[in-house]
Amino acid sequence: MTSFSKMGSWYLLLYVAFVTVTIVVRSPLDIKGIRAITGKP
Repeated sequence: MTSFSKMGSWYLLLYVAFVTVTIVVRSPLDIKGIRAITGKP
């Protein structure tokens, strides 16, 4: 059985990776997707 601290570090790593990917992917989608469709600046 793995220790609680090791599981906590893996959870923190996955959380940081998910947030980073979300921020990086959301910016191009916001510029090309939403604004191109609605036509608003």
